[in-house]
Amino acid sequence: MLYSFDASSIIHFYDNYPLENPHLVSLWDWFAEKIESGDFVISKRAYDEVMHKTDRLPEWFTEINIFEDTIADLKEAQRIKELLEIEEEEFHPKGVGENDIFIISISKRLNSVLVSNESQINKPDLKKKYKIPSVCNLPEVDVECINIAELLRRNP
Repeated sequence: MLYSFDASSIIHFYDNYPLENPHLVSLWDWFAEKIESGDFVISKRAYDEVMHKTDRLPEWFTEINIFEDTIADLKEAQRIKELLEIEEEEFHPKGVGENDIFIISISKRLNSVLVSNESQINKPDLKKKYKIPSVCNLPEVDVECINIAELLRRNP
């Protein structure tokens, strides 16, 4: 199974499972192995967000396969923006941003499970306020989205 990551999930993983904790060494070894095997990937946009928000990640994290935007991703991102009724660059501060839409588009292209630690228990009435999981769950988008806890449950 291929998993792609949103920046929120990588930062959540690092913040809640610190590298310095000797009890978590095997967890980080497993994560590194998944990166090395190509099972864990990331979009360039999410990677840049992670690197902008933290400099504490291990060196081997830079070995993760990084996917750039393509024309197909641009078209899919535009389609998703239209589904969310986002005109021009009028993103709602409580909803997805441009990077989020591209992260979803790339996950769809790769047919990967998107790992995001954004949450949205109740879908807002205004589609512009949808966060990543709500956008992924739209039937017209159809990208499986899970959080870090679910990723760990699926990969014992």
